[in-house]
Amino acid sequence: MTKDQKQYADQLFKDNPQFPELFLNPAGEWFTDPDFARYSLPKDKDGAVIGKIETVKRPKAESKKDEVNNTADDTSNAGDADNAGQNPK
Repeated sequence: MTKDQKQYADQLFKDNPQFPELFLNPAGEWFTDPDFARYSLPKDKDGAVIGKIETVKRPKAESKKDEVNNTADDTSNAGDADNAGQNPK
């Protein structure tokens, strides 16, 4: 992966917290789905895949930060008196 591709991935992770990993093919195309990335690889005349997909995972420090933010959002109604003692159906 080049320096520019690394910077692109870092920015994409910052802008899109829903993506845990990205996939990069040898042509420099980015994917968020591993199947689409695999299908983008060229094949030789016998149908064998040429090249490999590089998987780029979200940096761990950023993942932990996202988990903390999600936990805080989930507990925002924990002390709500209107919902006390009610079980969701």
